[in-house]
Amino acid sequence: MRSRRGFSFIELLTVMIVIGILASIAILRYRDFTNEALAARIATDMETVRLAALNHYSETSNWPGETADGQVPAELVRYLPDGWRFSTGSYSLDWENLGGVVGVTVRSDREGLIAKLSQRFVRGNPFVDMGGNVMYVILAPGVTI
Repeated sequence: MRSRRGFSFIELLTVMIVIGILASIAILRYRDFTNEALAARIATDMETVRLAALNHYSETSNWPGETADGQVPAELVRYLPDGWRFSTGSYSLDWENLGGVVGVTVRSDREGLIAKLSQRFVRGNPFVDMGGNVMYVILAPGVTI
């Protein structure tokens, strides 16, 4: 009987295929976890903006005016933490003043992030899916839809 040294081509190929499959599964799960964490951060950011807007509303009985995408409304700056931004590398927030109802819209190029936001948060108020964007609706105290 002849002794063998090393592995055959078939054995090496099989191991490489198995490692490739495991790596692809790990990458997909990593992206999902990343989007889940980012969705939770966005929800927290929106809650912070909501509290700032309600503080402003309680003092002035008016909502801040409309702003451009990624711009913090000037009226909210004093109620938000120092250095607060409406724009990050992964997403941007857009303040929407729709008359008696205001909201913060999340815009992102990452489809998985918007899908995760929709999946996790749109099921109930105050989140609304707006076809590729998600809006967090803010109502004045005592107002219902």
